[in-house]
Amino acid sequence: MRTIAVLGLSVCLAGCAENIGRAIEYEMPKTVENTNGEWWVYEHPSRTADGGKLMVALTPGRAIGTGLKESPTLGMVSQEPGPDEYASGARTHLDATDRRSCRIVSTAKLLKVQWEVTYDCRPAQPKVIVNTVRK
Repeated sequence: MRTIAVLGLSVCLAGCAENIGRAIEYEMPKTVENTNGEWWVYEHPSRTADGGKLMVALTPGRAIGTGLKESPTLGMVSQEPGPDEYASGARTHLDATDRRSCRIVSTAKLLKVQWEVTYDCRPAQPKVIVNTVRK
């Protein structure tokens, strides 16, 4: 039984370590504010003119407030913002840094209050619709 518990803990820690390692790759945060609140937005150093990645996180005060709100329910009722709200923080940052034409293409949860947002700044390609009606 002890072996199973140690193995389970090791797997959990390995997963957390991978995400923490991804978080360390980012530059220092910029604070942005929108209708969904205040956010810390980190730029990934690999960004190019074609796009890149951002890490969007709750500010420390909001993260603590979220934790305190979840405490009475022992974490069973999440007070954390959803992926769309994190994406709105990324959108605010992109707009503020003259990247209004960039599109958000995906969001991925890194840690409880940190999400990675991938964006693309290339012009959108028109979709070609092919008529496949058979006679």
